[in-house]
Amino acid sequence: MHGFASPGALLVLASLAASALAAPAELGSASTSAVVGSTSHSLSVNYSGNNARDGSDGDLRKYDNKVVLLRHGEKGRDGSIGLNLRGQKRAKCLRKMLGPKSKHKVGLVIAQNYNRETQRRRRPYDTVKPLAKAWDLEVNLDCEVDEPKCVRKVIEEYARKGGKGEIVVCWKHSILHKIARELGARTDAYPDERYDIMWTIHHNRMVTKESEKCPGLDPQHTDKHDPDLEVDFGSDFDGADEDDLYELIEQYVGVAIEGEQVRLALDELD
Repeated sequence: MHGFASPGALLVLASLAASALAAPAELGSASTSAVVGSTSHSLSVNYSGNNARDGSDGDLRKYDNKVVLLRHGEKGRDGSIGLNLRGQKRAKCLRKMLGPKSKHKVGLVIAQNYNRETQRRRRPYDTVKPLAKAWDLEVNLDCEVDEPKCVRKVIEEYARKGGKGEIVVCWKHSILHKIARELGARTDAYPDERYDIMWTIHHNRMVTKESEKCPGLDPQHTDKHDPDLEVDFGSDFDGADEDDLYELIEQYVGVAIEGEQVRLALDELD
């Protein structure tokens, strides 16, 4: 593994991997919890191995692209169509956060289709249109709001044709968890009261949930544990061999700690 700046973090990861590999027969019943706090976001991860990961495709890793799931920006309380002022600010924030001057390299932007006559359900498109323009991309509108499978197919088609960039998906929040599950990731529903959470999926697993921390919209610094940013390990460790375990550790923990000072606590590791 590379990119882990903290020797202490490496020691903890090595210990976790060694403990898991030392007793593979008991891995499915192990109970592990980890809390990671960093300067950019906090992440809480829980694992209790029980059932096999959902999905009938066996190994679901069909592409190497990261997929970022976003909720559309804020809307007016009066039922008006489109983004309100806060939503427009969030769209500008996302353009900067995920744009060409960021660490990201976006190759595909997807939003739910909307009614051209009434303009209803246009908020996801308006939220990511500035981002797509920054990357000189058109927003893909092939999928209707209730078509998670369509989203998966668009992503797989992009990867199959050689697309290497990150994929940004912006949708109605009550459908986001269905899209995530269609992509093979375990997660609860997106919180009703939040607009700021960004989910990242890699190799069909939810690897991070983090606040966008848009200036003037979201809290910039907080030490308080945020349950909405919890990522469930699920049963991803069930039946994993040595290479899979190291990859899982790198995905779930490494993404959050790379290049940052972190605090990692492991509890009840059998």
